[in-house]
Amino acid sequence: MSEHVLRMTFSGGVGDPIYNKHLPEIVDYLKKKNDRYQQVIVTNGSYRSESWWKNLLSTLTENDEIIFSIDGWDQESNTNYRVGSSWDSIMMAVELAVQSRALVRWSTIVFKFNQAKLDTIKKLAENKKVDSFHYVFSDRFGNNDDPLKPSEDYIASIPRTIRHKINFKTNKEKFQKSRDIFKTIEDKQSELFSKSSLIYKNNRILPSCTYGYRGSYIDVEGYYYPCSWISHPFPKQPSPIVEGKEQVYWETYGHLKERVNLKKYSLAEVLNHNFWKNFKAQWSDKKNCPVPCEMKCYNNKNYIETLKPSLISDIDAGKKI
Repeated sequence: MSEHVLRMTFSGGVGDPIYNKHLPEIVDYLKKKNDRYQQVIVTNGSYRSESWWKNLLSTLTENDEIIFSIDGWDQESNTNYRVGSSWDSIMMAVELAVQSRALVRWSTIVFKFNQAKLDTIKKLAENKKVDSFHYVFSDRFGNNDDPLKPSEDYIASIPRTIRHKINFKTNKEKFQKSRDIFKTIEDKQSELFSKSSLIYKNNRILPSCTYGYRGSYIDVEGYYYPCSWISHPFPKQPSPIVEGKEQVYWETYGHLKERVNLKKYSLAEVLNHNFWKNFKAQWSDKKNCPVPCEMKCYNNKNYIETLKPSLISDIDAGKKI
């Protein structure tokens, strides 16, 4: 693995990474290739056995983090969104994880059904001795008939999720050991953010993929993308900043899809191909700039000011809940 890789995240765009039967072996293999980077596993945590979790956790170190996506405070509430999840098996996994060397985060998306219970959920997370608690403002709600849609105060103010983090520092020794990798990642992101801000100062967008806020993404089928946002097929979609402009997925990234198929080409062949020059040129092209890039990386003060706290992995950015 390249020494330039600082973080690798296993997260389910479709599904959940812990249901890959080879995940413990994959994590162990990558760790042996480069034990200086951070592995992050984002999971609902349901249905895996105690022995399976112990096997996975044995491969992780203080450089790593497990993020449990839990939106309720018991079985009934959690299944409002995590349909079919198993509360008992999630709690078993959390309790095992906090005994491991890895950091453990409890992450809660704010919905209508839990917005008044955030303090209850936070206290439960703290009692379970996790290292940190995130509550997440999402922008992915429908109209006012959406039964999950919370009050406006709990919806992201820009077209991307906004995370508020509260550090419990439950295990101070583990917390201190993790500081080196977090500081390395934070310093590198801040450096790249400053460079990108200068390069794209007068551009319509400030591309997150150039400074690591949204890293390179490989989906479950083996296709490579600059970020997960541009990976999602969509019907005709209007631009948020160019009046009358509309695109379909094929026009943005879909036409490149087979050329970035890692089952056909090596990662080096994909990354070194000359089509990236033309793709990047679209960021300053009013007509051809991909709509997902305009939606997620619009270069204006509101976006940038909201984003800055998200660059830092270890801030206490929690609002009062």
